[in-house]
Amino acid sequence: MSTNEIIACGALNQYSSEANKHAELYYETIRNDKFDCFRIARNTKRSENQILLIKNYLFIDRHYINIDDKLEYIRFKPDFMIACSWQRLSSHYPESIKEHDLILLEHENLEITYILEGYSQFDAHLKANSLANYQKACCEYYKTLKIRPEKSKRISFKRYHHFY
Repeated sequence: MSTNEIIACGALNQYSSEANKHAELYYETIRNDKFDCFRIARNTKRSENQILLIKNYLFIDRHYINIDDKLEYIRFKPDFMIACSWQRLSSHYPESIKEHDLILLEHENLEITYILEGYSQFDAHLKANSLANYQKACCEYYKTLKIRPEKSKRISFKRYHHFY
């Protein structure tokens, strides 16, 4: 792992191949976690049903996605930043939750609402971005982190060991 793959919190650079592997593994962990919705609801003061709806939408359900001008019925591709947000949201340490983690919940809630109103997933995503732009908030957060070469062998995710 190169030092370019590490960011200040001891985690992976969100654009590295290691981050992609982490996201894939962590999405499977999320799909099998029976208590994350309870913890997120407790940590964010949202209803457990609302969190479960968001979890299913993001990690479990399949969606019609346009890929290379072909409509495919697939799950969303694992995303490192979403995996990290979900980890913080569902942790036993609510003080670790960042502003963009809460924006993720708001964005996905809006996106689901727009889909139920008849918007396509793509259009619902764009409309949700106008009110709660998770990607923009993430980019602003991750820009503040600095590379720390001395952490090049450490991955600080408390639940990372659950992947093996």
